[in-house]
Amino acid sequence: MQRTRLNTIVEVTGERFNRWLANPWRRFSLQIIMFFAGFLGANMVSLGSGQSGVFDPGISLLCLMAVELISWLYYRSLPPRQSLTQVHPPRPLWLEIGHSAKLGFIYGLFLDAFKLGS
Repeated sequence: MQRTRLNTIVEVTGERFNRWLANPWRRFSLQIIMFFAGFLGANMVSLGSGQSGVFDPGISLLCLMAVELISWLYYRSLPPRQSLTQVHPPRPLWLEIGHSAKLGFIYGLFLDAFKLGS
């Protein structure tokens, strides 16, 4: 690409953001935020689909497909270990965030099922 001011600003901002996320506590806090965002999403989905009661099978199918897609991407991202002492490099941040949101979503649906007694 041509070196324009906008291109330079976007590259510098991306590099600064990646350096900011290199801190493990910031990555962890972002994962916690996404866990609670997934929890909130589960509450909104169960409340909205439960209120209307029209597209329950379709919404549950979409939720299941999204959860399974995130799980497939997350667990497929690293090769299997050859030994117990082998250490893998960390997963990409977007996979960790997606996995945290997925866990929050599943936990939220689980708690809503207990609240409804079903």
